[in-house]
Amino acid sequence: MTTTSVLDVSRGALNFGDETLYLAVLKDYSQELLASVHRIESISDKTALKDEVALLRASASYMAAERLKAAASALLLALESRQGNEAALRATLCEQARAVCVEARSGLGRPPPRVTASGSEDDVDVPVLEGVAGKPPRPV
Repeated sequence: MTTTSVLDVSRGALNFGDETLYLAVLKDYSQELLASVHRIESISDKTALKDEVALLRASASYMAAERLKAAASALLLALESRQGNEAALRATLCEQARAVCVEARSGLGRPPPRVTASGSEDDVDVPVLEGVAGKPPRPV
């Protein structure tokens, strides 16, 4: 994990037992995470808020989003102890959740697949072009 990454892909892949599965679930997770952010921003009942944040914390741990998990833990502690700036902690949690969504949707900073021109290691890498060399373009 790089210092700018909000997701630890290698740990997430270990949690799921397969990186491909982790990345597939991550796409769906980002959609659910945005719905959770909306609920967290609009909930006024403290018990309902605690429940939503606890669910988010558990999922963040499994999805290897440590900053999101830490933000959820801090908000839960403030809610349970009735100490701390709950509004600021709620905003931080939502900010971290959105950062996870952005990273999940960006392809996690991975370069596009590359192949060599003839398949030999001596050739210069050339990017795979869609619609070229018998590969149909992806639907938009």
